[in-house]
Amino acid sequence: MLTRLIALLTLSLALAGCGGQFILTVPDQVAPAGGQAVVVVRLQRNDFFVLAPPIEGAAIRFRVEGQDDRAAYTDRLGYAGASVPVGDQVGVHPLSVDHLDREGDQAHARVSAYVWNAQAPAVAVDLDALDLDASQPSDAARQALQKLAARPANILYLTDRRISRHAEIHRRLAQHNLPDGPVLLWQRESWHVSYVRGWIPVVKVETRLVSQLAGLRETLPRLQLGIAASNPACRAFLAAGLKCVTLAPSRIQDPNLTQAPSWDAAVQAVP
Repeated sequence: MLTRLIALLTLSLALAGCGGQFILTVPDQVAPAGGQAVVVVRLQRNDFFVLAPPIEGAAIRFRVEGQDDRAAYTDRLGYAGASVPVGDQVGVHPLSVDHLDREGDQAHARVSAYVWNAQAPAVAVDLDALDLDASQPSDAARQALQKLAARPANILYLTDRRISRHAEIHRRLAQHNLPDGPVLLWQRESWHVSYVRGWIPVVKVETRLVSQLAGLRETLPRLQLGIAASNPACRAFLAAGLKCVTLAPSRIQDPNLTQAPSWDAAVQAVP
């Protein structure tokens, strides 16, 4: 029986081949107008069923529409990063990331770069608070966030759902008339920028994960508050130095935590 199973598995691998498909993972980006977005991506190849080994030494091109290109090579874990200029125009701009190998196979991803006025108010929202998977998310949440966006305030969403699902999250936000905004992971790979020859920026990516909020606060000094629906989300906001408005009962004792009985109350608690 075991011999037969091994034979079937070997045949399946032979039929599948080892060429595979590229997996290019690119998250949404947030950057200040007139500045740059530090874009970190990962390139893998889906060779055997669920296995997706990283590709080292692959050339990656980054470009925000209307701006100069940047390029980088992937490291041994498949990561590549570059400081990409975003231009002076506030708004949502297409960011293209491309790879072309020697055999002519290519990988392409296109996401949104949210270019914001760094001095504009910004609010982080725990995506789980919106219950997007429900057939009809809360009208109260929609109305409250629309009021918040009209103040105006920039809104970003934090989630632990993998990046491959973020496009679907954007579709659901639009479907339910919720304000548009970048969908970002609670944690990202740690990275830092070093300079070759004193002026050429090179992004070094580490393997450990760090909170997304610290980097966002550097980019957006007026990101000072998060709206949450769970204790872990509250703790993440508070640990990053943000105030937190929670829609769920909490025993956390912190002067920067406000409990709100409703979405309307939560928005009223936003300075």
